[in-house]
Amino acid sequence: MKYFMFLLVSTMVVFTSCKDDDEPNGGGGTAGNSAISELAVTPNADVKYGDEVTLTAKFADEKGLRQYMISVSNANGAFYETTKMLTGKTYDMNEKIALPLPKNAVAGDLTISVTVKNSSNELSTEEVGIKGVTLPTFDALYLALDNNLVYTMEKDGNVFSVEDFIPAGATGKIYANSNKTGMSWGMEGDEIIALGKDNIVFGGEEEAYFKISFNAVSFELTLGNAQNWSPISESLYIFGTISGHWDDNDAPDNGIWIERSKTKMQGYQNGNRKYWAWTPPSDGTGSVETDMWGAIVAGQFYFKEGGKDNFLTFANRQLTLGAEDKAASFSITLGGAFSMKVFKEGEEYTKVELSDGTRTLAYTNEGIYINGALAPSAISFCGSSLALIDGEYFSYEGLAQLTKDQTVTAEGVDLSMAYCDHDVFTGAGNPTWKMIAPTGEYLIRLDAFSGTVYVMNNVGYPDVIYMDGWCWNRFMGIERGSWNEKTRLTLYRTSPTANTYQAIATVLPWGGDVSFWAAPYTAEEYGKYCISAKYFDGVTPAGDSGLLLPVPTEETYYKIVVDLKDGFTIDKENLDGNYYTIVPANGKKFTVTFTPTTL
Repeated sequence: MKYFMFLLVSTMVVFTSCKDDDEPNGGGGTAGNSAISELAVTPNADVKYGDEVTLTAKFADEKGLRQYMISVSNANGAFYETTKMLTGKTYDMNEKIALPLPKNAVAGDLTISVTVKNSSNELSTEEVGIKGVTLPTFDALYLALDNNLVYTMEKDGNVFSVEDFIPAGATGKIYANSNKTGMSWGMEGDEIIALGKDNIVFGGEEEAYFKISFNAVSFELTLGNAQNWSPISESLYIFGTISGHWDDNDAPDNGIWIERSKTKMQGYQNGNRKYWAWTPPSDGTGSVETDMWGAIVAGQFYFKEGGKDNFLTFANRQLTLGAEDKAASFSITLGGAFSMKVFKEGEEYTKVELSDGTRTLAYTNEGIYINGALAPSAISFCGSSLALIDGEYFSYEGLAQLTKDQTVTAEGVDLSMAYCDHDVFTGAGNPTWKMIAPTGEYLIRLDAFSGTVYVMNNVGYPDVIYMDGWCWNRFMGIERGSWNEKTRLTLYRTSPTANTYQAIATVLPWGGDVSFWAAPYTAEEYGKYCISAKYFDGVTPAGDSGLLLPVPTEETYYKIVVDLKDGFTIDKENLDGNYYTIVPANGKKFTVTFTPTTL
């Protein structure tokens, strides 16, 4: 019988014995008593398959403990067994168990049997029950591929289905939640089981549109036949500011606003369903007429039906066909090799989808989906609510009290795909992070699609200072707006009493300049708190307050260290031009260093 995996948190130690034959119950414990006492399970009622319970017991045997076995059974018999090794003469068991969901599970009582073997291979067995275990219910399931693409599977009784384009060779698992937590189904050998550790193969030899169905009771998976789509002459054209060719987005046009061959989408039809597909062209010519170097950039876009004055926008968060309306554009906040598809059923457009093979953004009349998960009206970051920014589709902002060394969690966004601020957190690539910056109030701005997380300590000098300017980025390849107070870099104090501040950022090879500031942009009259270049030694001034950056041959990470020597005070009565006057303590000038580094 195939056994189903479940989560166990325990201590395992190894013991060896030269005796091989098991002996019947009676030898364990003392004077023929069981080696097991105080066996209990919590809770022991009102639970369902997949819920977590805690199994506790005390083991004791004068001959020495060798191992213990746990078996879980229902009315159909045992469906899970596991063995753990022991050593010593006593052991307090405390197991957290996610009750496995067997194939064709039935509601009813469960029996958990615990068997202890001592060093003489003598066995003791005790049982504990869980009353009235029920079956889990799901409103939807989610097919999650190992390239991060997630598809919602709609419910029809016990069967959940999705019909969509599936990439060639696609593998993954089926989950109860879009963030890939909780119950899941994968492969164990040649069989689909709950919590199976191996991926299921969904894709064929090439990308195809077909139906995938899964029975959550019998675990039966059905892959439908690929559907045929015929080319049609109807076309759509992409308008907007997302062209990967820099010349398209420069003045005077600042975007593409006419029908161009390189933004023409090819249409296909299957019955009353249609879709249009497009991939950013890369013909190697560099011509603004035909080339985009195979990529788009972050920006706004919408669509025009070929030869008609009909435009597809996202007016009032609905796919709307009507007059041209740039204010109702779709948005993408990350550039790259994104392909596009637009879907239509009958006379209604139903979905606009962008994907680069690892991230998917879908606009529908039911909402905006990011990697298969619906973008909510607010998200949670370390227990603090971040509200959707007015006028944005999936960018959130709010204040959060963060504590040094705390675990950082989020709901409504997958942190494993987010850019982890290396001066504030550790744990990049993981679903939880750790806070390494000082305890305090932080402004958090998070883009749920691109994964960019802007973190600003909201206190200001002397705890932190800030850097603004152009020709630098927070993360490699993620551009920020030049001279934008809302994206200033926070430099953190190197110790509670030091007057040195540091942070890591990239510098671009274009010869930029920066300036430093003593107050966050959330402070009153924040624009007057400039720490001008005139207060620094060894810098090249630029403009009325800035200083020149180094010029690397390519975008490079730099460790930026500002030494404010003995500190300073701020004279708000006597202005230094447009700024408050900085008064360095003991008349000492400041210094700044830019040192190439890696993350």
